[in-house]
Amino acid sequence: LAFRSHLCGRGDSACIATPGNGPPTGLQNMGELVGESGISFVQTVWSPVQIDTPGTYRICWCVDDSWDPVKLESYGLCGSGFQFNVQAGLIVVQGSDGDQRFQCTSFQPCNLNIISELPFESGDRIMVVA
Repeated sequence: LAFRSHLCGRGDSACIATPGNGPPTGLQNMGELVGESGISFVQTVWSPVQIDTPGTYRICWCVDDSWDPVKLESYGLCGSGFQFNVQAGLIVVQGSDGDQRFQCTSFQPCNLNIISELPFESGDRIMVVA
């Protein structure tokens, strides 16, 4: 599983830095759901996945048949962007824009007017880190 801003299966970049890279954290046979071809569906979970910038992202899928769930290793058949050539879906991430910049002066009060697609709740907080 990889998140990319371009078409699935394009590009030579490694997929190690994407938030959903790696093996699934859970599998569930959904035998009650059968597709038109008569094959049962399987639900696969990648968790946690964290995306810090709002936008629309393609979920690109690669099948690594060499994955060993006991040894937790594979031959790396899903190591490059071009191998993730099946679009499995889209993710729409809403929230505040991570590229907002504010000018503040040391030891002076500073107003941060954060713009977000989602409404803020009374329990929401911010943390300023260097």
